Amino acid sequence: MSVVISTFSEALADAKKRAAKISLLLGNGFSQAFSGDFAYRRLRDVAQMDDKLTVTQDALFEHAASDDFETVIHHLEQSARLIQLYDPADTRLAAALVDDAQVVKDGLVETLTRIHPESARTVDDAKYVAVRRFLSSFANIFTVNYDLLLYWAINQDQPEPPVVKADGFRRPEGVLTWRYPDHDDDQAVFFLHGAMHLYTSDDEVRKLGVAGGSNIVEQLRANLDDGRYPLVVTEGDRQDKEARIGQNSYLTYGYRRLTRLNGALFIHGVAFSDNDQHILDAIADPLGTISALYVGLYGPPSASSKRVQLAAEELVEACSAKAEHPPKLTFYDSETASVWG
Repeated sequence: MSVVISTFSEALADAKKRAAKISLLLGNGFSQAFSGDFAYRRLRDVAQMDDKLTVTQDALFEHAASDDFETVIHHLEQSARLIQLYDPADTRLAAALVDDAQVVKDGLVETLTRIHPESARTVDDAKYVAVRRFLSSFANIFTVNYDLLLYWAINQDQPEPPVVKADGFRRPEGVLTWRYPDHDDDQAVFFLHGAMHLYTSDDEVRKLGVAGGSNIVEQLRANLDDGRYPLVVTEGDRQDKEARIGQNSYLTYGYRRLTRLNGALFIHGVAFSDNDQHILDAIADPLGTISALYVGLYGPPSASSKRVQLAAEELVEACSAKAEHPPKLTFYDSETASVWG
């Protein structure tokens, strides 16, 4: 049965009639709309990991039958567990697989840094105008992306249209440090899987800022050269992601806020892969009361858009099982949002 697809404007108008608060969850499609460099295949092509891996990176991606780094990581970590289960004495091979998984995790961050725009100033003003227009309708913004595009967009010095930017970071002693909010209204932007501009130091979550004449990308590259990696959740499967999130107060808080979400929710550019099941479970948590769900579908009907459609329908069923009033589901054409103009 064919699905009725609205335009983004139609979906937004409907959401405003149904809910006082509208939130947004962003996936990789948000970044791909900015540049094809953020597509999984492009990231794979740019990656340079062969000198650190036990086998070639092409062999790993081809074995996983995917261009997604996280899928490769999942295969390596799962294989290591199986070897430990079947032959606990063979520590050498299991250790090699775990080491290679870490190389792929680090390689994802290094690759993103390599293809990333050099600074916020290199992005066209017209793109910022378009993306801020898109973001201005949302009271809370959640993202599973690691890149700096959202961070740059919300922090532009453009008064109109207003965009939420409270991310929970304060500047005690001159260092941008995350503090547990006193009230929910104190934080409206959440990097659910961490991000390139976030890092941990002395058991605190901090973020890079323009300092000493160097921009964030330059600081990030310097940190990578010194072996210091940002706070990002690159674990390969749901259980590992949940465990990683549970070890960090910043990540845990963002996840909990998603479980308590009320009003309408737009899901834009999310692939609904198995790796993100913990995110969907959080949306369906009975502590929240999502009244309407709007899911973006990209391009003509395809296997991937069908997967998103079925996963969204399953999400509504999960919400229905836990809530007295299940959310209304609406699909919209992602391209009509013209996120980056």
